[in-house]
Amino acid sequence: MLIDGAVLTQQSTVPVLIESELGLLNLNRSSGRIDAAGALTLRGVDVLLDGPINSSFDNGAADLGTGNQEVRVIAQRDALLRGNLAAAKDILIKAGGTAEFYDNVLSASTLKIEAAAAFFGSPVSAASSSQKGSRIEVVDNLRLDVGTLGVHAGALLVSKGINSDITMNAANEIGRAHV
Repeated sequence: MLIDGAVLTQQSTVPVLIESELGLLNLNRSSGRIDAAGALTLRGVDVLLDGPINSSFDNGAADLGTGNQEVRVIAQRDALLRGNLAAAKDILIKAGGTAEFYDNVLSASTLKIEAAAAFFGSPVSAASSSQKGSRIEVVDNLRLDVGTLGVHAGALLVSKGINSDITMNAANEIGRAHV
């Protein structure tokens, strides 16, 4: 499914569910965008988010432990986030395979990522012009529950609130995370 235009909601009581049951859910970089005032769920076998997403929704109860995040991105296999994603509150990104983040800025109050592997920024290559970074910025909590974690050059994982934290649970690490 290709989202090649604007998806807009203005009422916080109107949830948005966009799902591709049989294949790729693709938010086009040049002409696709989502502005959600209500809960937002994006689900597909694979999810490719190239266009911008803005969520102003706050359900007043969501946190990392409840499963009631205001923005949910769920991929049965792989999720690739190359577009900017800004949420007023909480985001869950769940991928059965790999979750990749590069050439983007993602900001939220809390962010939880569950995946077999998660990679931030593109791997170092001989062509420096092809390097892509990623900035993940949360106010309260960033939690990574992954099998393999890759933090490449140009990637920033930032928790900027008072008493905020970053929790990384990974069996394998590629690159280096500096705390």
